[in-house]
Amino acid sequence: MGLFERAISWLPPKLRRKLISRCGRLRDPFTPLKLRLSLRMLRLVHAEGYHESFPAARACLHFARLLFRLPWYHPCHLPPSPSEIMAYPPGQYFQTHYLALLAERQLPLWRWRDTASRSFFRIYEFLCTDQHEYVGYETEYFWYRNDPAWTPEMLPDPREFGDLAAGEEGERQLAILASAAEALADAFNWRYMHGFRRDREHVEPSLARPPVYKAVFKGPAWAASVPRLPTFFELHPVDPEWMALGRDIVVHYSGNLCPFWKRNIFVESAALRTV
Repeated sequence: MGLFERAISWLPPKLRRKLISRCGRLRDPFTPLKLRLSLRMLRLVHAEGYHESFPAARACLHFARLLFRLPWYHPCHLPPSPSEIMAYPPGQYFQTHYLALLAERQLPLWRWRDTASRSFFRIYEFLCTDQHEYVGYETEYFWYRNDPAWTPEMLPDPREFGDLAAGEEGERQLAILASAAEALADAFNWRYMHGFRRDREHVEPSLARPPVYKAVFKGPAWAASVPRLPTFFELHPVDPEWMALGRDIVVHYSGNLCPFWKRNIFVESAALRTV
């Protein structure tokens, strides 16, 4: 029994229960931003993630930047070209740029300041680094952001956020971004086909009949005008024997040509459809 409980032990039980309940609310007040939890998580991020000195002070500064920053949304910049990302050693790109991402996504304040373009660019970066697990995490995060602005069709042209790389590398960069946007819409349709819903009110699929593909989500308009690459580009290694067969990659559940393959790019995109 705590000090407060001992101090009110002489009161009638009904009043005692009411006071204990009120005290509990004061200790852990409800807030949709979960500010106390966010601060505790940031302390762990700076202590165990970044291994920095004075983690409590750094966490407070980080928390203040999240709480009081203007403009409201995090800044968004065009990510590097695919070759620049692929030049990192395996796993190093994530460790360098997104070490605390999985923890930060648990913070309501951080999520409220995040944007669809930032999340989409992260999917592009993880595709370029060939880190399938993070592609899956980010796609699921995007899927459950049930907001009209968070749909593949509403993704703005990435050229609004910076200049593409020069020459052929810029063509590849834009082609991968366009293909990723269309593949994301296709993955959303796959989820919808299997009964998943963005508001988490999932629909149990019928066992009597197979699911029917329906194009509920569409890619952005700017992606449709991005041309096919003149030369084949392997974002991920491809089996030479399979290439020798000369087969097209067709999405089996929709019957459409894979958006990446349509632009002469080979990418393992199955992680977009993990649940």
